Amino acid sequence: MRTWWRYLQDLDYADVVKELDSHVVRGGWPPRVGELRRAVVLKGEKFETPAEAWASVQERLRAVETGTEWNELSVEAASAMRRAGMDGRSRPDEKSFKAAFEELCIERDEMILEVVDPEPFGEVPK
Repeated sequence: MRTWWRYLQDLDYADVVKELDSHVVRGGWPPRVGELRRAVVLKGEKFETPAEAWASVQERLRAVETGTEWNELSVEAASAMRRAGMDGRSRPDEKSFKAAFEELCIERDEMILEVVDPEPFGEVPK
Protein backbone atom coordinates (compact mmCIF):
# COMPACT_ATOMS: atom_id res chain seq x y z
CA MET A 1 0.00 0.00 0.00
CA ARG A 2 2.80 2.43 0.86
CA THR A 3 4.44 1.93 -2.52
CA TRP A 4 1.21 2.40 -4.42
CA TRP A 5 0.34 5.46 -2.35
CA ARG A 6 3.74 7.02 -2.97
CA TYR A 7 3.48 6.75 -6.76
CA LEU A 8 -0.22 7.34 -7.35
CA GLN A 9 -1.39 9.78 -4.65
CA ASP A 10 -0.89 12.90 -6.78
CA LEU A 11 -2.95 11.52 -9.67
CA ASP A 12 -6.68 11.81 -10.18
CA TYR A 13 -8.40 8.83 -8.53
CA ALA A 14 -10.87 8.34 -11.40
CA ASP A 15 -8.04 8.33 -13.97
CA VAL A 16 -6.09 5.73 -11.98
CA VAL A 17 -9.12 3.46 -11.56
CA LYS A 18 -9.97 3.76 -15.27
CA GLU A 19 -6.40 2.82 -16.24
CA LEU A 20 -6.34 -0.02 -13.69
CA ASP A 21 -9.57 -1.45 -15.12
CA SER A 22 -8.24 -1.14 -18.67
CA HIS A 23 -4.95 -2.74 -17.68
CA VAL A 24 -6.64 -5.72 -16.00
CA VAL A 25 -9.06 -6.25 -18.90
CA ARG A 26 -6.12 -6.33 -21.34
CA GLY A 27 -4.68 -9.20 -19.29
CA GLY A 28 -2.22 -7.21 -17.25
CA TRP A 29 -2.54 -8.85 -13.86
CA PRO A 30 -0.99 -8.06 -11.55
CA PRO A 31 -0.54 -4.45 -12.59
CA ARG A 32 2.71 -2.66 -11.84
CA VAL A 33 2.44 0.69 -10.15
CA GLY A 34 4.94 2.29 -12.55
CA GLU A 35 2.94 1.17 -15.59
CA LEU A 36 -0.19 2.74 -14.13
CA ARG A 37 1.60 6.01 -13.27
CA ARG A 38 3.12 6.22 -16.74
CA ALA A 39 -0.21 5.52 -18.48
CA VAL A 40 -2.15 8.08 -16.41
CA VAL A 41 0.48 10.83 -16.63
CA LEU A 42 1.20 10.41 -20.34
CA LYS A 43 -2.46 9.81 -21.30
CA GLY A 44 -1.55 7.86 -24.41
CA GLU A 45 1.00 10.36 -25.68
CA LYS A 46 3.43 8.65 -28.05
CA PHE A 47 7.08 9.63 -28.25
CA GLU A 48 9.52 9.04 -31.06
CA THR A 49 11.67 5.91 -30.74
CA PRO A 50 15.45 6.10 -31.26
CA ALA A 51 15.03 4.35 -34.63
CA GLU A 52 12.33 6.80 -35.74
CA ALA A 53 14.43 9.77 -34.63
CA TRP A 54 17.46 8.44 -36.48
CA ALA A 55 15.40 7.96 -39.66
CA SER A 56 14.13 11.53 -39.32
CA VAL A 57 17.69 12.83 -38.95
CA GLN A 58 18.83 10.85 -42.00
CA GLU A 59 15.90 12.21 -44.03
CA ARG A 60 16.73 15.75 -42.93
CA LEU A 61 20.40 15.38 -43.85
CA ARG A 62 19.54 13.99 -47.29
CA ALA A 63 17.17 16.91 -47.90
CA VAL A 64 19.80 19.45 -46.87
CA GLU A 65 22.41 17.79 -49.11
CA THR A 66 20.09 17.77 -52.13
CA GLY A 67 18.65 21.21 -51.51
CA THR A 68 15.08 20.00 -51.15
CA GLU A 69 12.59 20.98 -48.48
CA TRP A 70 13.43 19.34 -45.17
CA ASN A 71 11.40 18.03 -42.28
CA GLU A 72 11.31 19.57 -38.84
CA LEU A 73 12.98 17.46 -36.19
CA SER A 74 11.51 16.75 -32.79
CA VAL A 75 13.06 18.66 -29.90
CA GLU A 76 14.64 15.42 -28.65
CA ALA A 77 16.12 14.55 -32.06
CA ALA A 78 17.61 18.03 -32.52
CA SER A 79 19.03 17.97 -28.99
CA ALA A 80 20.45 14.49 -29.50
CA MET A 81 22.19 15.68 -32.67
CA ARG A 82 23.91 18.45 -30.70
CA ARG A 83 24.69 16.17 -27.77
CA ALA A 84 26.21 13.58 -30.12
CA GLY A 85 28.42 16.26 -31.67
CA MET A 86 26.67 16.28 -35.04
CA ASP A 87 27.53 19.64 -36.54
CA GLY A 88 26.39 19.08 -40.13
CA ARG A 89 29.94 18.94 -41.49
CA SER A 90 30.84 15.37 -40.56
CA ARG A 91 29.01 12.13 -41.21
CA PRO A 92 26.67 11.35 -38.36
CA ASP A 93 27.27 8.31 -36.18
CA GLU A 94 24.12 6.28 -35.57
CA LYS A 95 25.36 4.68 -32.37
CA SER A 96 26.32 7.96 -30.67
CA PHE A 97 23.10 9.64 -31.84
CA LYS A 98 20.89 6.86 -30.48
CA ALA A 99 22.78 6.83 -27.17
CA ALA A 100 22.33 10.60 -26.83
CA PHE A 101 18.67 10.31 -27.83
CA GLU A 102 18.02 7.60 -25.24
CA GLU A 103 19.70 9.71 -22.52
CA LEU A 104 17.46 12.65 -23.41
CA CYS A 105 14.36 10.45 -23.30
CA ILE A 106 15.32 9.17 -19.84
CA GLU A 107 15.77 12.76 -18.64
CA ARG A 108 12.39 13.74 -20.15
CA ASP A 109 10.64 10.78 -18.56
CA GLU A 110 12.19 11.49 -15.16
CA MET A 111 10.95 15.06 -15.34
CA ILE A 112 7.43 14.17 -16.56
CA LEU A 113 6.94 11.20 -14.23
CA GLU A 114 8.58 12.74 -11.16
CA VAL A 115 6.96 12.06 -7.81
CA VAL A 116 6.98 15.34 -5.92
CA ASP A 117 7.04 15.29 -2.11
CA PRO A 118 4.74 12.35 -1.49
CA GLU A 119 2.63 12.50 1.62
CA PRO A 120 3.35 9.77 4.15
CA PHE A 121 0.94 6.86 4.20
CA GLY A 122 -0.22 6.51 7.77
CA GLU A 123 3.17 7.40 9.24
CA VAL A 124 3.34 9.79 12.14
CA PRO A 125 6.12 12.37 11.78
CA LYS A 126 8.76 12.10 14.49
